Amino acid sequence: MNYITKTIELKKFLVDIHHAEFIGMDCEFMRRNTYCPVPSLIQLATKEQSAVIDLITLEDASALFKFLNSSESIFILHGAEQDFEIFADLNIKLKKFVDTQIALTISGHAMQTALEKALESELAIMIDKRLQTTDWSIRPLSSEKINYALSDTLHLIDLYQCLEKKLKNIGKFNWLIEDSMLLQGNQLNGYIYKFFCKALTSKKSSEVNFENLITLLCARELKAMETNKPRQWIMSDKELRLNSKNDVLAITTDSKELLELQNFYLSQFNKIKASATVPTRKLEKKEEKLNALIKDFALKHNIVKEFIASNFEVKAFLLNIPTSRVQASWRIGLLSDLALRAQ
Repeated sequence: MNYITKTIELKKFLVDIHHAEFIGMDCEFMRRNTYCPVPSLIQLATKEQSAVIDLITLEDASALFKFLNSSESIFILHGAEQDFEIFADLNIKLKKFVDTQIALTISGHAMQTALEKALESELAIMIDKRLQTTDWSIRPLSSEKINYALSDTLHLIDLYQCLEKKLKNIGKFNWLIEDSMLLQGNQLNGYIYKFFCKALTSKKSSEVNFENLITLLCARELKAMETNKPRQWIMSDKELRLNSKNDVLAITTDSKELLELQNFYLSQFNKIKASATVPTRKLEKKEEKLNALIKDFALKHNIVKEFIASNFEVKAFLLNIPTSRVQASWRIGLLSDLALRAQ
């Protein structure tokens, strides 16, 4: 095991793992009082070698970012949604990767199964998670913290290979690949997009002033970015909904950045609204039937219903409103087939 704090150590380690077929990967970060997660460590592990790379102490991490962007290895992560937020901030775009948390759900586990539970049930391996909520920004790091950070990656390759066999045996390996790929660079994952889509599919959508809502969403996002504070500290979602009902908004919109962001999301919203299906009582009944059919399918295949499609995603699908997860071809095909039966 290497604890890497110097550029020369980093470059040597990257050369050593360059030809690995699989690389287990994890990040440690802080996100308690900032808008963006603050990366502290990146952990990498092959079958033969492993390292904890200290992004705070390291003088120059450019070799690492170049390696991650160009590597043909398959990176194995677990519960990686927030990791990909960090990767986006660092301009990292992996070529090949899978998320074992998604694989676990497809194979019959609960959604968002923790790594320690997965390793115990699938590989009979126990890991200690007592330091899960530690402050990773404090230096120096103790050997206990370094070993803890590394433990999250040491068994990821074995876990993936175990789950890979299971998913191929039940013909659902493509589900894992497609859903994993949706984690990276997906504009439909954006917070503003998700927020106004949920408002658009609500029963009270006719009461929503969407121009005001999007203006406030954009203003809050920019303020959170500018002050580096969590968006909920700027204005809670509840306050945002209430304030969007006002005829006159108590914010200035002469900021060029705000106007550009507002116009972008308004154009997105107008495109969606123009192509969206108008909600009707008949469509509501179809939604109920489709949710019931999905639940039956999920029970038959031992999969959590919400993994296939949440109630929100079902409604959005029937209203022809794009959502992030309903881009996977297997999910589109399944929902389309079941929707025909729900006529």
